[in-house]
Amino acid sequence: MASFIQGRDLMVNGSSIGGICFAGQEVEMLFGNGTQIFPNLPVPIWSCTMCRVVEESGKRWFEFGFRIDTQLTGHPATGWLDAGNYIRLEPQWSPDLVNWHAGKFMPAPVPVVEVEPGVWEYWSRALNPAASAVRTGQIRAESGTTMGISGDPRNNPFVSVVLAGVAQALPNYPYTMPTDAAQLQADLIAGGWAGTVVEAADATHWSVTVPNVDFSEFYQDSRIYWPAYLVPDINGNVVNICDSNYFSGSYVDESGLAIYDKAFARLKLSAGPRYDPFL
Repeated sequence: MASFIQGRDLMVNGSSIGGICFAGQEVEMLFGNGTQIFPNLPVPIWSCTMCRVVEESGKRWFEFGFRIDTQLTGHPATGWLDAGNYIRLEPQWSPDLVNWHAGKFMPAPVPVVEVEPGVWEYWSRALNPAASAVRTGQIRAESGTTMGISGDPRNNPFVSVVLAGVAQALPNYPYTMPTDAAQLQADLIAGGWAGTVVEAADATHWSVTVPNVDFSEFYQDSRIYWPAYLVPDINGNVVNICDSNYFSGSYVDESGLAIYDKAFARLKLSAGPRYDPFL
């Protein structure tokens, strides 16, 4: 069902106009620069945008759709136009709700769906995947955080390092920060993880960065483990077990496309080519 927006009042000398005639005929509707300015009636709009994540062939894709009661022509990269070229509808993409970009969508595999007589949905797919089973990334774990969220920093000594689901058979467990930072770095490099950097200012301020980690499944554990201890829950009861910290990072798929596990979309509406942009 459509939503409604209130039409605008057309005023002359401070008074609303009840009717307009042209060449002796009553005008039913009047538009100016793409906006209905007469009559002052509720205007039906579908105003329904939707998003979803679709899994296909080892990837997950962010898709954006909207519903409208007219058929359109066009493409997600350049926008759609109605039959009268009154309005352009263009999907915009953002990784952070601050920076918005056009041209970041392609047609979804099924781009147009007639959901009921006279009502259509238009679907676009983001150019970059939201997830990929096969991917490569630079990953990082640091003290006091879990998946980038601040937490308890008491996390020494390290008794296991797991990368892409594989526990690393390092020769000098346990590693205590900061004194064993250089040794942990050397052992990870010797174990095949060239370019690894381990930094530690003290026992509770450290980071481990590992480049070029290859993954083959959506869920493959990457964590640093230490002897378990208890931390408070949301009610202050010291009952939650803390025994590890996850690596997080930035990834590309096998084609080199950046993976964005967070994305946002909005629909930009602007005047179509029927209107002179300089007016």
